[in-house]
Amino acid sequence: MLNMTCLDGPLQGKTFSLFEGLKLSNRPGDEITIHKISAGYYEVESNSDGMLVLTAKESAPSLSGGDEDRSLTLIPGIIFTVAETTFAVQEAEAKDMAAPESREEASKSFNEFADLLIEAAKSTRSTADVKLLETPLKFDFVRGFWMNQSWLLQHSPIAMSTVSPLYFFPDEKIETQDVFLTLELKGSSNAPHLSTPFDNLIKINGEAITSQEVFDGDFVEFGKTAFYISFHEKD
Repeated sequence: MLNMTCLDGPLQGKTFSLFEGLKLSNRPGDEITIHKISAGYYEVESNSDGMLVLTAKESAPSLSGGDEDRSLTLIPGIIFTVAETTFAVQEAEAKDMAAPESREEASKSFNEFADLLIEAAKSTRSTADVKLLETPLKFDFVRGFWMNQSWLLQHSPIAMSTVSPLYFFPDEKIETQDVFLTLELKGSSNAPHLSTPFDNLIKINGEAITSQEVFDGDFVEFGKTAFYISFHEKD
């Protein structure tokens, strides 16, 4: 079973069990209420392959990180944004695998798994150092486990590894479990940079880097993973 944990905003730290029929809207009667949803709603559905998909309904704004911005397959590890609220999808712990008895029970789900995610986020950055990106970055994956998926990154710093519960890369060619890629703001202009402690592991536009400012259209690759960077202007 899958859980969805909110990483920021008024719902930060809360974990919701994912099930077919769960709705996100600005209406208090739905399972997840996000006041900044301007219109319509989002609903968890099941596709032809039996996988859960989050879909924008009626006149709901497009999803950030979704397939064609209207739907998103909910798989473990994916990060996405609804109305400026960021969620992470993860596998539930074994003790939470039983299906919720009701939507009310599912919508109130808050357990040790939420604490795990929040503590993991804190361990990679101090609260004082957290900064919102003036322009969020979008990673559009074209190779590897996340192929055809997108991440929308809105804060800095972000540390990535093969074991991170928030931003991880199950890439068999990456042998270390240490953080190998960090997104951080550097310099007087607070420009976004990608940094790595490993030589010849991370390439941007074909050139190995240790720390480099990133620009719209950059192509990043390591191991079996590759993605394009785009600057995602806020609506």
